[in-house]
Parts: sequence; C-alpha cells; structure tokens
Amino acid sequence: MDMIIISIIVSVFFLFSIIYFSVRFAIKPLIDNSKKNFNNVVSNEINFGLKNLLDIGVVNESELKEIINIYNKEKYNPKINKQYEKYEKILKELRDMGYFTDGVYNDKLKVLKKHFN
Repeated sequence: MDMIIISIIVSVFFLFSIIYFSVRFAIKPLIDNSKKNFNNVVSNEINFGLKNLLDIGVVNESELKEIINIYNKEKYNPKINKQYEKYEKILKELRDMGYFTDGVYNDKLKVLKKHFN
C-alpha cells in the first residue's frame, strides 16, 4: 500500500515537472521576441519621424544617418522625454505663478535634468 502511494506521488511530481518545463521553455522565446519587437517598433517610430525631416528638407541624408546613430546610441525613449517635458512644464508654471523663485526653479530644473540624463 505504501509503495502505491509513493509511486503515485513520484508519478505526479514527474508529470508536473514535465508540464512545467515544457510550458516554460515554450513561453520563454515568445517573451524574448515580444521585447525585441517592442524595441524595434519604438526604434522604427523614431526613425520614421526623423525620415520626415529628410522629406521636408530640414536635414540631408548624411545628417539623418548621424542623427539616427545618436538616437540609437543614447537609447532614446520618447516616453521618458515626454515625462521630462511634462515635469519641466509643471515647474515652469509653478515659477510663473510665483510659487518658486527663479533660483529655486533653476535648482529644481537641474535636479530634474540630472534625473533624466
């Protein structure tokens, strides 16, 4: 009787292990690919926006290549840039309302720039 219980427990553990590792190994590449695809989409959005500068005539092709390289090296993230602009705007509004003096505003702006760089 004890042998049967032990054999059932071992079988259940073995079955659980097979299912667990099968699912884990099947999902891991999907997660990695989704992260890569997200980074490619963000990169493509940036490159497409920069390509519009070329179409408008603001930059030439060599400048565009340099700009794209700079953005890729800096790991430019539009979300972070939008957050920075939002916080900078809030600080400026507080200064304009008189809550911050110019000195305090400049100090807070330096801290903000330091955080986002």
